[in-house]
Amino acid sequence: MVRVEADMAPEGGRLWGATITPYGHARSGSWIVQCFSARCARLGPFADLRQARAALLAHLGDHHQAAGAVPGQLRCRCRAEGHSWHPGPSQALCAGSGVRVLSSDPSGIAWRLSEVCRTCAEQIPRAKVVGGAPARRTPSGRADHIGASNQATHRTTAAAFLPPQPTTCPQAPSGGTDTEPNQPKAAGQSRLLTFPQGQAARQLLAYIATLPLTSFDARLLAVIVAIRAAREGRANFIGQDLRALRLEDPAQALADLGTLGWLPDGDLLNGDPSQAISVTAPGLGPEGPLHFGKQTRTRVSGWTSRVVAAKPLKKARPDLRLAALYLAAHANPGGRGTVAGLPQECEAAAPGLRDAGYLDALEHPDYQIAEGLLHLVPSPDLTPAPRLDRPERFRVADGQPKTPATHVGTPRGSSRMLARE
Repeated sequence: MVRVEADMAPEGGRLWGATITPYGHARSGSWIVQCFSARCARLGPFADLRQARAALLAHLGDHHQAAGAVPGQLRCRCRAEGHSWHPGPSQALCAGSGVRVLSSDPSGIAWRLSEVCRTCAEQIPRAKVVGGAPARRTPSGRADHIGASNQATHRTTAAAFLPPQPTTCPQAPSGGTDTEPNQPKAAGQSRLLTFPQGQAARQLLAYIATLPLTSFDARLLAVIVAIRAAREGRANFIGQDLRALRLEDPAQALADLGTLGWLPDGDLLNGDPSQAISVTAPGLGPEGPLHFGKQTRTRVSGWTSRVVAAKPLKKARPDLRLAALYLAAHANPGGRGTVAGLPQECEAAAPGLRDAGYLDALEHPDYQIAEGLLHLVPSPDLTPAPRLDRPERFRVADGQPKTPATHVGTPRGSSRMLARE
């Protein structure tokens, strides 16, 4: 059986969770499942994202079964987390009987099983109640299903806690596909950046905002050069890269970067467009402000290219594409954000991004990234915060210490832990 472990907030209910992450190279097409609990073994690798998601749901289902009934007297875990799991009113509406809710981020990569009040359960996006008091009755006599509209937005939620299928996952319908051969079929909705990589993207954009550049052409070009030169202080560039940015005045943009000392070693404008040219960027490199690891630099660089080349921005002006980077990097996992605190041009460009289809909604100062572009928004941070008031990272359901769990003939790759009776 799975040992009953969960992150316990002193003032809130229990929390379990797991995430799906790439295994090995980011483009290898393999995935692993990692539970929040340090005593649960890693699951996988899986060759298909849907297999990994099924294994994750089965594992959380084991935790759900082992945890037993939801406590009658429950302090809402969502309230303990500052009501950061849902939009709208918070503490004033925190009420109702306790329920256990399964929810995920929009991409189905990160999942959470938590004990919250019924009112918060109704507000949490992509939520499904899997335990607790029965659904209340509306005046019409019909059951009020929690998050009915939310459940319809995520087809995987309806199959929650089903065991992983041993057979090959169903193939996509015949026809063309935009995914690459080594990518899982659902990769189009997978987040391009993890939560830490999203922080790196925001750090990059904050650095660009400090540069003495006035034109949008120069600032957009500076984003691309800076992320490529972040580690070594030099960036390889080809003429085709410059043309792909579709700057209004590329010659002036290069001249503006020249005032910073960012100079190419060749002719990017009139030279061979396929010839790599090194661009020196003083101020960046090992002693610079952007201390990114190799993988983080690569992923953020790829993210910048994907954002500025997003379909709604194909013919957009440089100011709109620059603002699109800021809005995507600063949105919450659901795609919502505010232009307050961002560079002034973001507020000016927001209506144009809405008209182009990059934003689904704009109610100053708040915005909503289009549903089909949520993969451009960084993944949520679902890692439980460490509790400094107690030595244990996790605590069993009844709050009493138990004999440490041990592996007893567990098959390799399984997450099932046997408790010593």
